[in-house]
Amino acid sequence: MIFDIEQGIKKQAKHPHNIFMVGLGGQLLLGPAAIFLEVGRTGLLLPLVFSLLFFVYSYIRSRGTEHWFVTQHWQLAMRRYKLLYIAYGITLIILTLSWYLGTTIDPSSPQKFLPVALTRIGVMPTVIMLFVCLVLENGGLSMA
Repeated sequence: MIFDIEQGIKKQAKHPHNIFMVGLGGQLLLGPAAIFLEVGRTGLLLPLVFSLLFFVYSYIRSRGTEHWFVTQHWQLAMRRYKLLYIAYGITLIILTLSWYLGTTIDPSSPQKFLPVALTRIGVMPTVIMLFVCLVLENGGLSMA
């Protein structure tokens, strides 16, 4: 469907997608920054907290729109946050399992590398979903 939407409204409709993409870029940079700063496993929470800040801002902004076209784009961005947080949930489950195994496995056993492997595997759902959301939001920008 093609709608006749004025330019000012189209610019407002691009705003939620731009905010989401900036948040995704920040999350991609915070992961390696946490590794470089040697923060440890708590450094894995930095991208999540950063993402939550962008989510809260987007949630507040999505409630105050007037035009239906802009509202639809805010809702589209909010649905994509849902996908991202599902991936964060899967990552959290795998990292919790990794942490639990790390506390129960004997350090001298050959299984001592299992928690490290699970940690590296555990972050992949989030990383993959970050890239998927980046592509989806690029499509959302072109729709606006």
